Amino acid sequence: MYTTLIRNVWIGLSLCFGIVADNARAAGNFSITQAKDSITVADIKEHVNVLASDTFEGREAGSQGGMAAGVYLGEQYRKYKLAGGTKDSRYYQSFNGNYRNILGMIRGTDPVVGDEVVMVSAHYDHVGYGNSGNSRGPTGYIHNGADDNASGTAALIELAAAISNLNTPPRRTILFALWDAEEKGLWGSEHWIKSPTVPRDKVKMLINVDMIGRLRRGVLTCYGARTIPGLRRIISDNNHVESLKLDYTWELPDNSDHWPFLQRQVPAMMLHTGLHNDYHTPADDLDKLNYDGIRDITRLMFHVTWDLANREEITPFRRSVLGETVAVQKQTERGLPPRPSRLGVRWSEVDAPSAGIRVDQIRPVSAAARAGLVVGDVIIEVGGTAVTKGSEFLVAVLAAASPTEFVIHRGEDSEPKTISVALEGTPTRLGISWRIDPADPGCLVLTRVVPGSPAGQAGLRLNDRIYKIGEREVADFETIGGDAFYQTPQLELLVERHGFLKSLDIHIPELPNR
Repeated sequence: MYTTLIRNVWIGLSLCFGIVADNARAAGNFSITQAKDSITVADIKEHVNVLASDTFEGREAGSQGGMAAGVYLGEQYRKYKLAGGTKDSRYYQSFNGNYRNILGMIRGTDPVVGDEVVMVSAHYDHVGYGNSGNSRGPTGYIHNGADDNASGTAALIELAAAISNLNTPPRRTILFALWDAEEKGLWGSEHWIKSPTVPRDKVKMLINVDMIGRLRRGVLTCYGARTIPGLRRIISDNNHVESLKLDYTWELPDNSDHWPFLQRQVPAMMLHTGLHNDYHTPADDLDKLNYDGIRDITRLMFHVTWDLANREEITPFRRSVLGETVAVQKQTERGLPPRPSRLGVRWSEVDAPSAGIRVDQIRPVSAAARAGLVVGDVIIEVGGTAVTKGSEFLVAVLAAASPTEFVIHRGEDSEPKTISVALEGTPTRLGISWRIDPADPGCLVLTRVVPGSPAGQAGLRLNDRIYKIGEREVADFETIGGDAFYQTPQLELLVERHGFLKSLDIHIPELPNR
């Protein structure tokens, strides 16, 4: 009965949706750029339209509609000539009766690391008509699950198609896993991890995608980026869309298919665009999806997967990640308290009769008060450096040794006046403090950026990550001190913010009174 129905559904889908072999992609002749560009909104929408159609009746695991969806997905693997991913080189790994994981692979060709595996996964089942245990209501209606998880399933198929069409095979094996019965309690991924079709210790990374169809404000949550050292850098290096903001949360939720892997200390991450009011309701439908967002996320997956499959080494699992929490993350990323004011004045710029910085207010018990500065003084020089703009004044005060000489105009006096000021605190030429992150070696995580400093004026922010100083990777320095930044007066930094790398130019002033 199942076989007849599935065959009839498949024939009907072929007629309705035009599901036939697509000869537009000539297998095996794409460059990296061409393969990435082959991931399109039109193709993603085609897969989602099929998977989230009423024909599959909500794709409940083990149901007629769920099995019909599995037939469609197996045909996609066959279309792109993926090798079977089971031990007997088939696509379907059956378990618990009518449940089926769908496994396809592209075998690695490197003689050393070809048997290592990068996995990409998504669950393709949903909740059918819904019931009191899996639906937020109303039940009894088809729950099409367009976001959950037709979006992730479509992304995986597009990714497999793009990689299969590359003109160079990967060094490592790439295994594509479409899980069944995720909505029953992660049954599909749990079955695979207990009965793996490749040696479990050869799996170097799992990239799981679950609900990536509702990208809002460009925010993509990346769970598990701390499961191997350096994974955040790998992901950020491969994010070529600045509007895609990656939220590297320390949370490790246990409600999707990455979790059985993490429990066995197999490195795993998950991409997710967040829950919404339509989650597990009949309203999770096609017209609600952000297809441009799915395309951008799939292209990111393509670059990250290809990078992992071809890099020299994938670092091992970080056991400490299992003890890292969002509460610890908030505490760690809070930053250092602000530095105390070195001078203790409020000021404004003046242009005439001579350009400088006018003192508008003096804080009691401050360096300015002790030095005898008065309201109305116009500061024209700090430590031998002329100051005509606020930006120059801030940098000069921050960098000055103590005590240092201020040259001022006071009242109607025509001659400048020199006074000595014992500034508070220590000089800073750059204006940053940083920490080292064991999950992201080879970078400096900013814990403080002093307002008005060269770093602040260059646009650096709290929790930015510096990966390169000039032409040198941070990882190449034996130790990092301030001198690493002072090789040239103009310095280019490679900085990561929200998962996107950008270059920032920073001007390093000479120290006055040196």
